[in-house]
Amino acid sequence: EMGRSRGFWWGPAGVRVAAARVALDPVPVWWIASPEAPWQAPRPVRYPAAGAANAVVDLVVLGPAGEHVVVDWRRDRCEYLADVAWDERRLTVVAQTRDQREVAVLVADPVTGATEEVHRVRAEPWVELVAGAPRWAGDRLVTVEDRGDTRRVAVDGSPLGPDGFQARRAVHADEGGIWVLGTDEPSELHVARLDWDG
Repeated sequence: EMGRSRGFWWGPAGVRVAAARVALDPVPVWWIASPEAPWQAPRPVRYPAAGAANAVVDLVVLGPAGEHVVVDWRRDRCEYLADVAWDERRLTVVAQTRDQREVAVLVADPVTGATEEVHRVRAEPWVELVAGAPRWAGDRLVTVEDRGDTRRVAVDGSPLGPDGFQARRAVHADEGGIWVLGTDEPSELHVARLDWDG
């Protein structure tokens, strides 16, 4: 449901890899019977129902000599590891609270595992995770956030682009601007470039 289909992310030089390590032990077991074959024994499925324990997820940076560093992505405050991304300068971690109303963007030191929160998004009824965001363009952080009735591109927390243009995916960002998939009319999808001045 978070659009994350991978559990490892190679570093920019291909020397280190960040990997999710998941322990399912705390998650309660539910027994699911098949309505198509009621004579078969129910099968066990681990399911974190509301109020029950979630899986325990660690993020570990692995090196070529067998070293490993656990990244402190603040799981005690944000239970969901929503995304991880490397670029030439940093390891970025996106974490979401269990109620999905807050998303924290953290920059991690892959050598020590220490993190620094650089941005937080809060929204009701939930924060929508948007593919390709957050991403960096140099030192500028590009996010996609709900502002009023528009899902807008934001740079370092400031909205960019016109009201009514609904950003659906951040595709690329560099000194020339930000490329996004989005729409201002529900039956169309456009590729648009937003200049840094909006």
